[in-house]
Amino acid sequence: MNWPEHTPIETLNLSVRATNMLKGAGLETAGRINAASDVQLLSIEGFGRGSLNEVRDKLKSAPPKGSAFVRDIELENARLRGENEALRYALSILEALLK
Repeated sequence: MNWPEHTPIETLNLSVRATNMLKGAGLETAGRINAASDVQLLSIEGFGRGSLNEVRDKLKSAPPKGSAFVRDIELENARLRGENEALRYALSILEALLK
């Protein structure tokens, strides 16, 4: 997948039909859609092979280069990675103190 995982579904510029079906199934980000198997997607009522191909092709395509949205998502992902590393470090200290 080439899109940042927290990309809202509206940003993918899918057809209205595909967007509505995915949102109705609770799949509202590129990451959640990508994590769903083809079988899971095809089990959504009204979601057929055409919609599946549209979605998979879109997720394989590159997001528009230089868009402010993509930069914002990349910065947010970097911030979250930093927080995760800090939490892992704090947890390791707590675990060491508890031994």
